[in-house]
Amino acid sequence: MRISSARNKQKHFLNFNFPSFLSSFIPFVSMTIILSVCSVLKAQPDPIAPKSFEYKVFMQKDTFLVGELIDVGVNIKNTSNVVQKSGYVYIKVFNEKGEALRGNNSTGDLYSPEHIELKPNDETYRVQKLNFFFGDQHSAMSQGFLKEGTYIIKVSFFSPVDEHSFRVERVIKVIKPEGEDAMVYNSYVSICKKGPYDPKQTVVDLETLVEAHPNSVYAPMLLSDIRTTYGINLNDQKNYSKINRKLAEKYAWSSEAQYELSGSSLEKTFPNRQERTTYLKSLLEAAKNSPMQKFIELKLKAELEK
Repeated sequence: MRISSARNKQKHFLNFNFPSFLSSFIPFVSMTIILSVCSVLKAQPDPIAPKSFEYKVFMQKDTFLVGELIDVGVNIKNTSNVVQKSGYVYIKVFNEKGEALRGNNSTGDLYSPEHIELKPNDETYRVQKLNFFFGDQHSAMSQGFLKEGTYIIKVSFFSPVDEHSFRVERVIKVIKPEGEDAMVYNSYVSICKKGPYDPKQTVVDLETLVEAHPNSVYAPMLLSDIRTTYGINLNDQKNYSKINRKLAEKYAWSSEAQYELSGSSLEKTFPNRQERTTYLKSLLEAAKNSPMQKFIELKLKAELEK
C-alpha cells in the first residue's frame, strides 16, 4: 500500500494548534505503521510447501486414425532433495458426451510407471497404449481401437508424500482413415474377423499385409498381433523374439517397441553394456518427439551410469 507524501498537509500554518495536532497525529502515526507492516507482509510470497515431484504427460500428436495406437507417456520426477517413493497414476478417458470409457475402475498400478524409491532428480516413466485399456476389439486376439470422435484424456498423479493429486488433461480426435490407410485398416479388420480362427494363417495374412505397407501407421499394431500369435497361440519363441526386435529397430517411436527395450530382453540381445548403449543411441532419432523418446533416453542414462 502507498501513503501519499502530500497527504494531511496543513493548509493553515498560521493557525497551527500543537495540542490539537498531536492528538490527531498519534493515531495517524499508528495507522501508518500498521499499513507499512501490512505492505511489507504482503510483499512476501505466500509460503508454499516444496513440491516433492514433477509430473509430465507426453503425446506425439492430438489426431489419430481409427485403429491407430494411441500412446501416452507418464513421467514422475523427484524434485526434492531426499529419497522418496513415487506415487501412482490413474487414467480416465471420456467421449464427447462426457461418458467414461471402460477400464476406468482399474487400480493405479495398471497405469503407473514402476513404483520405486527415487533419488533426487531421478525419474520413473512408462508409455501406455490407451487402445489396450479403453478400446473396442474386432476379435479376442486383435488390438483395441477407439471409434471416430473427440475424447478427453484425464491423467491424474497422486503422491502420498504431497498428499494431493495433480491432473493433466488432453483432448484428442480420432478420425476415419482414407486412401492407403483405409485399405490397410479394412484388410486388418477382415483378417481379424475371418473364421474359424487359424493362428498360422492369421500370421501369414498379417505378415503379408505389413510387408506390403511397412510405413503405415498401422504397422506396429499388425506386428504386435503377429507377436502375440507367435508367443501365445503358436508357442514360437524364436519368431516372437524376432518380431520384438523388428518392432524396436523399425518402429522405435511406437509403444510396441518398449517390450524389446525393457530389462532382461535388451540384456539378452546385447550382453555387452557398450553394445546396449550404442544400440539405444541408434534408436533415438527414430523415436524423436514421440513418448518413446523419453523412454529410450532414460534407458540410455541408466546404462551409462552402470
